[in-house]
Amino acid sequence: VIKAYNTALGSGSTSPVVNKPAGTTSCDLLVVGLMFEKGTGTSTTAPTGWTLIRRTNQSNNVGMATFYKIASSSEPSSYTFGLSKSPKWSIGITRIEGADPTTPISAHNGASGSGFVATAPSLTTTMCNSLVMAFFSNKKDATWTPPSGTTELYDAPNNQQGLTSNMMAYFILTEEGSTGNKAATASISDSWVAQQIAVNPGINN
Repeated sequence: VIKAYNTALGSGSTSPVVNKPAGTTSCDLLVVGLMFEKGTGTSTTAPTGWTLIRRTNQSNNVGMATFYKIASSSEPSSYTFGLSKSPKWSIGITRIEGADPTTPISAHNGASGSGFVATAPSLTTTMCNSLVMAFFSNKKDATWTPPSGTTELYDAPNNQQGLTSNMMAYFILTEEGSTGNKAATASISDSWVAQQIAVNPGINN
Protein backbone atom coordinates (compact mmCIF):
# COMPACT_ATOMS: atom_id res chain seq x y z
CA VAL A 1 0.00 0.00 0.00
CA ILE A 2 1.40 3.39 -1.00
CA LYS A 3 1.52 5.64 2.05
CA ALA A 4 3.62 8.72 1.22
CA TYR A 5 5.92 10.29 -1.34
CA ASN A 6 8.24 13.24 -1.94
CA THR A 7 9.60 14.88 -5.07
CA ALA A 8 12.49 17.23 -5.83
CA LEU A 9 14.16 18.90 -8.81
CA GLY A 10 17.39 20.67 -9.63
CA SER A 11 20.04 21.79 -12.07
CA GLY A 12 23.28 20.10 -12.96
CA SER A 13 25.16 22.04 -10.33
CA THR A 14 23.33 20.14 -7.57
CA SER A 15 23.17 16.42 -6.82
CA PRO A 16 19.70 14.85 -6.73
CA VAL A 17 18.51 14.91 -3.11
CA VAL A 18 15.07 13.77 -1.99
CA ASN A 19 13.66 13.74 1.53
CA LYS A 20 12.61 10.54 3.27
CA PRO A 21 8.81 10.10 3.02
CA ALA A 22 6.79 10.84 6.13
CA GLY A 23 6.15 7.91 8.43
CA THR A 24 8.92 5.67 7.07
CA THR A 25 9.54 2.73 9.41
CA SER A 26 11.57 -0.46 9.37
CA CYS A 27 10.67 -2.89 6.54
CA ASP A 28 8.88 -0.28 4.41
CA LEU A 29 9.78 -0.42 0.72
CA LEU A 30 11.19 2.80 -0.73
CA VAL A 31 11.19 3.23 -4.52
CA VAL A 32 12.93 6.10 -6.34
CA GLY A 33 12.45 7.27 -9.92
CA LEU A 34 15.32 9.52 -11.02
CA MET A 35 14.80 11.42 -14.30
CA PHE A 36 17.60 13.30 -16.06
CA GLU A 37 18.61 14.87 -19.34
CA LYS A 38 21.53 13.60 -21.47
CA GLY A 39 20.42 9.95 -21.31
CA THR A 40 23.31 7.66 -22.27
CA GLY A 41 25.75 10.52 -21.65
CA THR A 42 25.08 10.34 -17.91
CA SER A 43 25.99 7.73 -15.30
CA THR A 44 24.15 7.31 -12.01
CA THR A 45 25.19 6.35 -8.49
CA ALA A 46 23.01 5.50 -5.51
CA PRO A 47 23.49 5.82 -1.76
CA THR A 48 24.53 2.78 0.26
CA GLY A 49 21.72 0.26 0.59
CA TRP A 50 19.92 1.15 -2.62
CA THR A 51 19.59 -1.31 -5.53
CA LEU A 52 19.12 -0.37 -9.18
CA ILE A 53 15.88 -1.74 -10.61
CA ARG A 54 16.19 -0.55 -14.21
CA ARG A 55 17.93 2.06 -16.35
CA THR A 56 16.15 3.31 -19.49
CA ASN A 57 17.57 5.86 -21.97
CA GLN A 58 16.31 7.63 -25.07
CA SER A 59 19.70 8.01 -26.79
CA ASN A 60 21.58 10.93 -25.21
CA ASN A 61 18.38 12.97 -24.76
CA VAL A 62 16.70 11.76 -21.56
CA GLY A 63 17.10 8.93 -19.08
CA MET A 64 15.43 7.25 -16.12
CA ALA A 65 16.90 5.13 -13.34
CA THR A 66 14.71 3.42 -10.74
CA PHE A 67 16.02 2.13 -7.41
CA TYR A 68 14.65 0.43 -4.30
CA LYS A 69 15.56 -0.02 -0.66
CA ILE A 70 14.03 -1.84 2.30
CA ALA A 71 14.02 0.72 5.09
CA SER A 72 15.90 0.07 8.31
CA SER A 73 15.06 1.35 11.78
CA SER A 74 17.51 4.24 11.35
CA GLU A 75 16.96 5.91 7.99
CA PRO A 76 18.56 9.30 7.18
CA SER A 77 16.35 12.34 6.67
CA SER A 78 17.21 12.47 2.95
CA TYR A 79 18.93 10.51 0.18
CA THR A 80 21.56 11.89 -2.22
CA PHE A 81 22.04 10.25 -5.62
CA GLY A 82 24.78 10.97 -8.14
CA LEU A 83 24.69 12.01 -11.81
CA SER A 84 27.73 12.59 -13.99
CA LYS A 85 28.04 15.38 -16.60
CA SER A 86 25.80 17.77 -14.60
CA PRO A 87 22.38 17.15 -16.18
CA LYS A 88 19.16 18.79 -15.07
CA TRP A 89 17.03 16.33 -13.11
CA SER A 90 13.81 15.53 -11.27
CA ILE A 91 13.23 12.79 -8.72
CA GLY A 92 10.42 11.09 -6.82
CA ILE A 93 10.42 8.70 -3.85
CA THR A 94 7.51 6.52 -2.72
CA ARG A 95 6.97 4.72 0.60
CA ILE A 96 5.13 1.40 0.37
CA GLU A 97 3.86 -0.63 3.31
CA GLY A 98 3.27 -4.38 3.15
CA ALA A 99 5.67 -5.31 0.34
CA ASP A 100 7.64 -8.54 0.48
CA PRO A 101 10.83 -7.50 2.32
CA THR A 102 12.89 -10.35 0.86
CA THR A 103 11.97 -10.08 -2.85
CA PRO A 104 10.08 -6.80 -3.22
CA ILE A 105 10.44 -6.35 -6.99
CA SER A 106 9.03 -9.17 -9.10
CA ALA A 107 9.36 -7.75 -12.61
CA HIS A 108 10.17 -4.61 -14.55
CA ASN A 109 10.18 -3.39 -18.14
CA GLY A 110 11.05 -0.18 -19.96
CA ALA A 111 10.96 1.59 -23.31
CA SER A 112 11.84 4.87 -24.99
CA GLY A 113 10.66 6.90 -27.94
CA SER A 114 9.56 10.32 -29.10
CA GLY A 115 6.23 12.13 -29.33
CA PHE A 116 3.31 13.03 -27.10
CA VAL A 117 2.41 9.46 -26.09
CA ALA A 118 4.83 7.41 -23.97
CA THR A 119 4.23 3.71 -23.44
CA ALA A 120 5.52 1.70 -20.49
CA PRO A 121 5.63 -1.85 -21.86
CA SER A 122 3.76 -4.74 -20.31
CA LEU A 123 5.24 -7.08 -17.74
CA THR A 124 4.05 -10.25 -16.03
CA THR A 125 3.41 -10.34 -12.29
CA THR A 126 3.98 -13.49 -10.26
CA MET A 127 1.59 -12.88 -7.34
CA CYS A 128 -2.01 -11.78 -6.87
CA ASN A 129 -2.62 -8.22 -5.69
CA SER A 130 0.70 -6.92 -7.00
CA LEU A 131 1.25 -3.18 -6.91
CA VAL A 132 2.34 -1.96 -10.35
CA MET A 133 4.11 1.40 -10.68
CA ALA A 134 4.35 3.20 -14.04
CA PHE A 135 7.00 5.92 -14.42
CA PHE A 136 7.13 8.52 -17.20
CA SER A 137 9.57 11.28 -18.15
CA ASN A 138 10.46 13.35 -21.18
CA LYS A 139 12.95 16.06 -22.05
CA LYS A 140 10.61 18.93 -21.23
CA ASP A 141 8.82 20.31 -18.18
CA ALA A 142 5.68 18.54 -19.39
CA THR A 143 2.80 17.32 -17.29
CA TRP A 144 1.13 13.99 -18.02
CA THR A 145 -2.30 12.46 -18.40
CA PRO A 146 -1.89 9.08 -16.68
CA PRO A 147 -2.73 5.75 -18.32
CA SER A 148 -6.32 4.55 -18.19
CA GLY A 149 -6.99 2.44 -15.11
CA THR A 150 -4.18 3.95 -13.04
CA THR A 151 -4.04 6.50 -10.24
CA GLU A 152 -1.53 9.32 -10.59
CA LEU A 153 0.54 9.75 -7.42
CA TYR A 154 2.73 12.67 -8.48
CA ASP A 155 3.40 14.80 -11.56
CA ALA A 156 6.28 17.11 -10.71
CA PRO A 157 8.29 18.42 -13.67
CA ASN A 158 11.44 20.49 -13.31
CA ASN A 159 9.72 23.78 -14.10
CA GLN A 160 12.66 25.81 -12.79
CA GLN A 161 15.08 24.45 -15.37
CA GLY A 162 12.64 23.45 -18.13
CA LEU A 163 13.44 19.70 -18.04
CA THR A 164 12.81 16.90 -17.13
CA SER A 165 9.22 15.83 -16.47
CA ASN A 166 8.47 13.32 -13.70
CA MET A 167 5.24 11.36 -13.29
CA MET A 168 4.32 8.14 -11.52
CA ALA A 169 0.97 6.38 -11.58
CA TYR A 170 0.00 3.03 -10.08
CA PHE A 171 -2.62 0.30 -9.95
CA ILE A 172 -3.23 -3.06 -8.25
CA LEU A 173 -3.35 -6.16 -10.45
CA THR A 174 -5.61 -8.51 -8.50
CA GLU A 175 -4.70 -11.65 -10.48
CA GLU A 176 -1.18 -12.61 -11.48
CA GLY A 177 -0.37 -12.19 -15.14
CA SER A 178 0.17 -9.55 -17.79
CA THR A 179 -0.26 -5.88 -16.90
CA GLY A 180 -0.64 -4.73 -20.51
CA ASN A 181 1.06 -1.70 -22.01
CA LYS A 182 0.40 1.56 -20.15
CA ALA A 183 0.34 4.73 -22.26
CA ALA A 184 0.48 8.27 -20.86
CA THR A 185 0.15 11.53 -22.80
CA ALA A 186 2.49 14.46 -22.25
CA SER A 187 1.50 18.11 -22.56
CA ILE A 188 4.65 18.73 -24.65
CA SER A 189 6.01 16.40 -27.33
CA ASP A 190 9.64 15.29 -26.99
CA SER A 191 11.95 12.32 -26.38
CA TRP A 192 10.56 10.10 -23.61
CA VAL A 193 11.34 7.15 -21.36
CA ALA A 194 8.91 4.94 -19.43
CA GLN A 195 8.97 1.95 -17.09
CA GLN A 196 6.61 -0.44 -15.34
CA ILE A 197 7.67 -2.06 -12.05
CA ALA A 198 5.75 -4.78 -10.19
CA VAL A 199 5.96 -5.00 -6.40
CA ASN A 200 5.35 -8.28 -4.61
CA PRO A 201 2.94 -8.09 -1.67
CA GLY A 202 4.02 -9.52 1.66
CA ILE A 203 2.70 -12.86 2.81
CA ASN A 204 0.06 -11.24 5.04
CA ASN A 205 -1.25 -8.85 2.35
